[in-house]
Amino acid sequence: MIRASISPGVLNDPTNPLTIRIHTPRRSDDAEIRLIEMDSWHFGRDTMIEGSGSGNSLIATFSGTIDRRRFQVESETFTETSSDAPSISLKFQGESSPRRVALPSSAISREGGEFELGLEFEARYRRGRREVTQQYRTRWPVFVRNFTDPALQQRLIITFLARKRDQYRQSAWEYWRPRSDALLDANSVEAILDALSNQAHLRALHMTAWGEINIVSHANINQWLFPLFRQNNTVNFIDENLLIDQSMDVRLDLPIAEAFDDNSRVVLRGCRLGTNQFLLNNIRLLFGGSVKIFAPKHIQYYGYDYRQGRRWHREYFLESYWFTVPGRAIPSFRICLQRLRDKYPDSGIDDREWRLLLRGTGERERHNKIERLVYPLPVEELPASLREQVMRRGSRHWSNSLRRRLNSWLRDNWPGPQPTYDTVYTDWRWVNPIRRGNYIGWRGIRRVVDVRRPMRDEHGNMVVPDLSNSDHYGRAPEW
Repeated sequence: MIRASISPGVLNDPTNPLTIRIHTPRRSDDAEIRLIEMDSWHFGRDTMIEGSGSGNSLIATFSGTIDRRRFQVESETFTETSSDAPSISLKFQGESSPRRVALPSSAISREGGEFELGLEFEARYRRGRREVTQQYRTRWPVFVRNFTDPALQQRLIITFLARKRDQYRQSAWEYWRPRSDALLDANSVEAILDALSNQAHLRALHMTAWGEINIVSHANINQWLFPLFRQNNTVNFIDENLLIDQSMDVRLDLPIAEAFDDNSRVVLRGCRLGTNQFLLNNIRLLFGGSVKIFAPKHIQYYGYDYRQGRRWHREYFLESYWFTVPGRAIPSFRICLQRLRDKYPDSGIDDREWRLLLRGTGERERHNKIERLVYPLPVEELPASLREQVMRRGSRHWSNSLRRRLNSWLRDNWPGPQPTYDTVYTDWRWVNPIRRGNYIGWRGIRRVVDVRRPMRDEHGNMVVPDLSNSDHYGRAPEW
């Protein structure tokens, strides 16, 4: 798939240049880019149509080659226009000086001093042993305008919801629908970054920068349970290791930082993620490294009450008390009660309340979950005797004796708490290790017993999440 982008998302001063960047392919001997004025574009699940949506106006055509993702212009053609037509400044990434491009009369006649510009991109390049020709069109425009009305500087609230269809998402949708200027589906961080850096139409009130961006998805202490990339059917979570591995991926190389200022903020509304400062700091880098990132330190939930014959939706926190046991088996009620007593001696919870929590009575909840962990290690880090046997044949043909020796070695050489996974060897029941290439992976499984109830203050009132409260939310940069 070929891809190009144009930035910044909003150009308030037409004397500043727009920049066209090539993301893929890396090389092409025959490429063409057409700059257009767009009359329709995608807006989340919908399509935005300007006026009658009669069509796009061609502004300029650039033909040339691509080398190391740099477009080399060999010829350019501009649509005829009047001598006094407004113009913009445009350059390709890597060029030292921009060119002036006049806007055509067909576009000017439909616009009130504001233009929505996009790209149509076509390239022929080699993929494997054959040459292919592909086309690409930007899904969202950039706005080119003069920002002169200070009354329009009101901040927008934009909410993205993960596409997983469950009760949590439905309740969040009901809660945020009247509280957001735009409520959009999102299937990955890549899609959100693309929207924030290029989907300038979201700034429908002529914003200079984003206001509050909410991303509603599941999370836990160790992972943001949200895909990093659009086309990835295997990794549906983000942790510290994944961010380090993918930090140089061109799909994340977007001009996102300029879309925020000191008054912008991104709120990741996923459970407990705010307790992992290490992960939060690295997620902040995805959004340019300068905007404030918030995430709750508790289980965040959405629910509703019936009052005066209608639903009243709310956002609130849940207190969570949990413990783990190796393997799949669910402990008996008696063992669960004892484990919770021992782990939370200062909670102020008596045996009667523990029993109600374990039974899930009333507003209380009990969850019995399975957690899995794959612990990867380069084979070269094993002792020579084990390394030789591991590499001699595939893991399906390993003897039980070799598997026991590998598990014993991991137990004796456990590296201790990791930056993302704060756990120990005995937390898990380890099943047969496997080898993939030059890595060996140990697979652990454990049962989590988790009881929850709404968080209340000393007066018995339900706690309202407060972004300015460091006990409620973690923040990057740290409080």
